[in-house]
Amino acid sequence: MQLILDTRGLKLALKDGSFSLKTKEAERTIGPGRVSSILITADCLITTGAIELAVEEGIPIIFATQPGKVVARIWSAHLKGLPELRKLQMQYSEGEEAIPFVASLMQMRIERQLTFLRSPLWPVINEKVTTAIQTLSTAKKKMMELKPAPVEEKRNTLMGLEGSASARYWPALGSLLPAPFTFENRSRRPAMDMFNAALNYLYALLYARVETLLMGAGLDPYIGMLHAEDFKTPVLVFDFIEPFRPYAEQFITEKIMSSELKENCFDKKEKEVRLNREGKKLLIPGFNEFMLQTETFAGKKRLRTDHIGASCSELVRRLRKK
Repeated sequence: MQLILDTRGLKLALKDGSFSLKTKEAERTIGPGRVSSILITADCLITTGAIELAVEEGIPIIFATQPGKVVARIWSAHLKGLPELRKLQMQYSEGEEAIPFVASLMQMRIERQLTFLRSPLWPVINEKVTTAIQTLSTAKKKMMELKPAPVEEKRNTLMGLEGSASARYWPALGSLLPAPFTFENRSRRPAMDMFNAALNYLYALLYARVETLLMGAGLDPYIGMLHAEDFKTPVLVFDFIEPFRPYAEQFITEKIMSSELKENCFDKKEKEVRLNREGKKLLIPGFNEFMLQTETFAGKKRLRTDHIGASCSELVRRLRKK
């Protein structure tokens, strides 16, 4: 698991060969074998004994600013086990098992989007939604049928299935939202409407969170699977973020439906819409709190952010098994 120190005043120390996590009210002891990484996002105290234990056990210590931008890391000077894991990651990304694994991540995204479109939140299910549900269901089924094969052979197939699903999903979701938040298509840079402006911003926060958890698991964010390597871009984040994009979509929709997200949260120009300071003040703390709520998915009840960590750990498990 990833040990997260996100509350001011926490103390992490060494006690009888284990980590001792103390608050003003309680103390918890955690064996190093249970810890994959330590993420520090608040003003905490960590003793040299705890640091030495982490280094000895090959557990990275990551310092990040909210909402998750990594600013520093502490690794063992000997990089215990890390080069071997990175070597395995490179081999796996070029092998035949990568496609089924990435396909499983995309299936999780589609499953979440299907659940969202079928939600009782919507008073009326229109024809666009019905068509989208059919297209997404077909794409998910075809992804499940993909067999192990070299990435280059199946990359276009998988990207094509994702593209056809997205082409139906976004107009359907846009048609369900109340005015003035309706939209026709997904727009990135620049955003052409308020929903996409908010979505672009929350996706950026989600990218940072995913990258933090990948590094915490010992994975190299710059070694991609479906997305080709670009050593200036953390392409593995693009693979891993897929199942968790609907978190941002769901959160923004909830804020719209509750009338908390309003037009005054955006600045509009002739060909661009941007989230302004008021919008950021609403969305940033709200989304962080949303990610720390529990959700049952794939039979497991975890914090939403822990579902991301579990996916990272699953890849590490597969690499070490192989």
